[in-house]
Amino acid sequence: MPHLETTNNKVKAMMVRDGGVLTWSNTHQCEFTIEKFGIMGLTRQREKNPQGRPATRPIARKSIRIQQTTVPAVTEHKFLGVIVDQELRWNAHVNYTLAKGTKWITQYR
Repeated sequence: MPHLETTNNKVKAMMVRDGGVLTWSNTHQCEFTIEKFGIMGLTRQREKNPQGRPATRPIARKSIRIQQTTVPAVTEHKFLGVIVDQELRWNAHVNYTLAKGTKWITQYR
């Protein structure tokens, strides 16, 4: 999908340009680890599935390379305790929350 690639390129440029995120983090003693990053394109658009079943699948996302590190494309990411998925359907977070609640309830039996 062209707009996801365009967005990935903009994110990469924002990180590595002069005065960008990497420069800012060094000048403000705000360190972070690029190895923990994941890139996720948020869209519900789908593409035809070459295997046939199901008929469609989420559009393939591509990783980006920042410095010497590859930032992988991820389908979901935990952010401030909330699991966000690439289609904003919240199934992963609901399942996580239900499992956590079930574990808590069943520990007192």
